Amino acid sequence: MTVGQALTFGSHALRSGDEPHLDAEVLLAHSIGADRSWVLAHPTTPLTVARERRFRALVAERRRGLPIAYLTGVKEFYGRAFRVTKATLIPRPESELLVEAALQRLPTKMNVTVADVGTGSGCLAITVAAERPTVRIIAVDRSDAALAVARANAHALGVASRVRFVQGDLLTPLRTPAALMLANLPYLTDRQANAASLRAEPRAALAAGSDGLAAYRRVFAQLAVHPTPPPVLLCEIGPGLVSGFRHLARSAAYTVEIQRDLAGRPRLAIATASRSSRSSGPRSRRPAGRPQQSRSGRQAR
Repeated sequence: MTVGQALTFGSHALRSGDEPHLDAEVLLAHSIGADRSWVLAHPTTPLTVARERRFRALVAERRRGLPIAYLTGVKEFYGRAFRVTKATLIPRPESELLVEAALQRLPTKMNVTVADVGTGSGCLAITVAAERPTVRIIAVDRSDAALAVARANAHALGVASRVRFVQGDLLTPLRTPAALMLANLPYLTDRQANAASLRAEPRAALAAGSDGLAAYRRVFAQLAVHPTPPPVLLCEIGPGLVSGFRHLARSAAYTVEIQRDLAGRPRLAIATASRSSRSSGPRSRRPAGRPQQSRSGRQAR
């Protein structure tokens, strides 16, 4: 089998998917150990038996619904290649909004600490560290397996000395005051997390109860009693969660601004602590209550 024949086979086998040609190119390039441009430029080059078997096996896994990122072990985010495994959520392009918002609030040479709660693969923490060389990051996750992946990414991308990874529950391990907190926490309802396209990803990184707000409810409850709550939170949310998120933020003395993604959907919640709450400390905050569930749905990521 030649490279061209392999691409034809792969595209046909994956024809029921959204991008069969692209998937075939990526999987073949990974099987060979080359890039896509090499694959496209060498259609008559024969494959070794081992590479052909590997490619066929990857195509079969892709047909069963396993994401490309898990098959190749790599996902690009903000121009950098991140290692991913089934222990981590696959980085999405919309999450780059959090990075952009963080960089706008962190001028070059600003010497501060940033917290990343629910770091997963570490894509947010590591990207901010790479873009702002004077910033220190504390990245928290409750999954030891995810933290192992994040640490490997930090070493590979040259920021391991400035990103400290901590195992724990949300804000609980945070002892150092942070100027900014990033959070891409689960925000799908339990039903939405059952979508076939998401079955390969860790459910704990997706599902957030019947209303999609369980994770953020716990965050604001912890913020309400935290000795040094971050003054600014940058949180990824879904379109149907704006009202509920605002309610939770208000109960912890934060005001919320919403930014939309490229598709026009509410995606980034910027929560800012009121001046009075900053000066009076955590006792002035009320524990976050359970808001009324929004009736509007949201698309699975």
